[in-house]
Amino acid sequence: AAEDASDAGDFPAAAEIFAVVLEQEPENIEALAGLSRCYLKAGDVERARTIAEMIPEPNRKHPSAVGIFASLELVSHTTKPDETLELKTRVNNTPTDWDARFDLAGVYSAQGKHEEAADQLLAILEKNMTWKDGAAKEQLLKIFEAAGPKADVTKEGRRRLASLLFR
Repeated sequence: AAEDASDAGDFPAAAEIFAVVLEQEPENIEALAGLSRCYLKAGDVERARTIAEMIPEPNRKHPSAVGIFASLELVSHTTKPDETLELKTRVNNTPTDWDARFDLAGVYSAQGKHEEAADQLLAILEKNMTWKDGAAKEQLLKIFEAAGPKADVTKEGRRRLASLLFR
């Protein structure tokens, strides 16, 4: 029910349900990750991080935990609006400016715009798979972790990445 509420954008209701689960099972990984995700989607990054840190270290390889920690890492890349505009301009004027494209992908990731971020990273990988020792691929995989395995960006992105790897 909490996941359904979260998917519908009703983060307060989802958080309330996750909190009820945590009253009964304080170390429930899915509930901790879900509650953290609710706070993150509501814009409260610090509270999201605090909740995520409650996931016991041995359980941080669980898919729910991996996803929230990847999301928190991606959201840590913040920029000012004028920097975002500058990056967009650089990419538009010089499509092979991989640094600008990579930085713009980071901005999009921090804003939760996973599709836009993936597009920028895939554009790099299409022309230069080994750019900066695979930094674009590594960042793309983090986006997939943050979005989750069932997300369209993950499914489509993996398909596009596979086509680049095996061409």
